[in-house]
Amino acid sequence: MLNHLFELLIGFFRAGNLSFGGGGSIIPLVKTETVNTYHWLTLSQFSDAVAVCTSLSGPIATNLASYIGFRAASWPGAVIAILAVIVPTIVVLVWAGKLLEKHAESKSLKAILKGVRPVIVGLMIYVAYDMALNQATGAFLLKAPADAATLAIAAVAALASFKYAVHPLFLVIGALAAGYVIW
Repeated sequence: MLNHLFELLIGFFRAGNLSFGGGGSIIPLVKTETVNTYHWLTLSQFSDAVAVCTSLSGPIATNLASYIGFRAASWPGAVIAILAVIVPTIVVLVWAGKLLEKHAESKSLKAILKGVRPVIVGLMIYVAYDMALNQATGAFLLKAPADAATLAIAAVAALASFKYAVHPLFLVIGALAAGYVIW
């Protein structure tokens, strides 16, 4: 059990320290730790966890940490994973917040931030692609086939999000209802 707790501490500390650019940017890092490094979940299980954790209120980082931590080592695992993912952010915000505020107009800082954003977008696209392939093979826990209805739900959600700025909550509720009716 102590070994699992230590691995959760290291894995989520790494993910929390290396994620940059918003909540979704942590997903590829957590996937690497969870699926590839420590094997706490399979890719299929991780895809399901992301789907569930995204539908719940709260930050995706803490939702994933609590779920995966609990799966790996019960309640102590959930607590360790949550602390490991949020403590680095708290430390950075408290200690470095003033420094970042002081240099907010710095050309160097702006250049660094502009350079890192495309990497975050690329990582998020990779995870979405990986999860879509997983969906296409029917590997999700619920075994929803990648049929016309699945593709239609994805297309409608993308269109509603991009073109009409529909709030993600409504997209999730609509997808839940569509899944219930269709399958």
